[in-house]
Amino acid sequence: MIDLHTHSAASDGTDPPEAIPRLAAEAGLSAVALTDHDTLAGIPEATRAAAAVGVELVPGVELSVRHGEAKLHLLVYFLEPDDGPLQRRLAELRAGRSERNVEILRRLAALGYPLELDEVLAQAKGDAVGRPHIADALVARGWFPDRSAAFAALLRDGGPAYVERRRLEAVEAIELAAASGAVAAVAHPSTISANRAGYADLFRSLAEVGLVGIEVDHPEHDP
Repeated sequence: MIDLHTHSAASDGTDPPEAIPRLAAEAGLSAVALTDHDTLAGIPEATRAAAAVGVELVPGVELSVRHGEAKLHLLVYFLEPDDGPLQRRLAELRAGRSERNVEILRRLAALGYPLELDEVLAQAKGDAVGRPHIADALVARGWFPDRSAAFAALLRDGGPAYVERRRLEAVEAIELAAASGAVAAVAHPSTISANRAGYADLFRSLAEVGLVGIEVDHPEHDP
């Protein structure tokens, strides 16, 4: 049994990277992929921990991309934290996150929820800082009971404090992954904004440029 989609505190997860292999071993897994958003910062620690507990660690990352009008996430596997085409683009994406965070804070202040950037950074354990950490800062202020409530009220897609993020084109992301020795799969397809015909076109066109899989088993998916 394996798990090919996990996050650590290096992005929006709750456990440090080195805990992911241990938790995988305790769950009886033989392999686990660490796929934090836009960052590979947790891979070295997770790799060392995986070797210690006898679990295979698949290094990876999760990307927010677009294909035509559709927004989707890609899981990229076997991407090492070395220099490479996609690795360099990840640094640019994290810079875009920083710009987006500042604009979200500006909107929150206008809505009556003034937060300092330092409050948000204090909630993050890694370099991929985003909406979940802003939500956690809102919770820490006592404005919301939990992260989900902050998202529902302010930070959800299309919400009053939402700011569109910089996204790679899906085809470019798949090609960058291949050029970096990695492969890409579509994450949680139930969240893609497309109809039946749109799904068919998306999967067909992305398969033609190297898409290798589609995530099926996910908490947001019913049978």
